[in-house]
Amino acid sequence: MEKLNCWEVMKCGFLPGTKKAKKYGTCIATVEKRLDGVNSGTNGGRACWALIGTLCPEHGIPKKQNTYSQKLKRCIQCKFYELVAVQEGADFKNTREIVDILESQ
Repeated sequence: MEKLNCWEVMKCGFLPGTKKAKKYGTCIATVEKRLDGVNSGTNGGRACWALIGTLCPEHGIPKKQNTYSQKLKRCIQCKFYELVAVQEGADFKNTREIVDILESQ
């Protein structure tokens, strides 16, 4: 089973150098190198729910998620979050573990 990153599953398009990124900004999940390899992802691509500043489209319009309270309800109901949890199984890194990685570097 191929393990895709959030931008590949959600097809948001906020990767560096894209038209959407030039208009709205680059999503932090695509460039957060401290999380490279976490949950088998590239950069923050399989840990996006734990990153402040992701660009999550809401009704087709990208909205920067600047606080955990903005993200929490939405992310734990996200199909991508559920997919990563199932694919990683016992090796799944949850939000607390991901934040600990970010804070230790």
